[in-house]
Amino acid sequence: MFKLQEITPSTKYQLILWLPVIFYAGLIYYLSSKSDLGIQIDIPFFDKFEHFVEYGVFGFLLIRAFFNTGFNLSRFSAFGLAVIVAFLYGISDELHQIFVPGRTASIFDALFDLIGSIFGSYIYQLRKFST
Repeated sequence: MFKLQEITPSTKYQLILWLPVIFYAGLIYYLSSKSDLGIQIDIPFFDKFEHFVEYGVFGFLLIRAFFNTGFNLSRFSAFGLAVIVAFLYGISDELHQIFVPGRTASIFDALFDLIGSIFGSYIYQLRKFST
């Protein structure tokens, strides 16, 4: 049986880094499962900006987790892995939306997911390695 006392400082640190990633991925899935979020913003291409920001945060969380939890990755590898995972999740999210009434899949949304994840991962690296 798993006991709370058995959680080592290393395990706690990994949980601190990975729980936000898991929570955020779940939030993305939950929101994309909704036919109507009840928010109407009538600005052209605002939805692309939303995808950019949404996956920017996801890329940031992913690279932070990959880089700091013992995978022993180089900066470049952590960056690439974070972007690839975020992009694949974005594609799976677009495919998921095909089955949600009132939603559609868009290659352009997936493209902005990719661009956002690159930006978020890059921002993490600037923050981490600028000192």
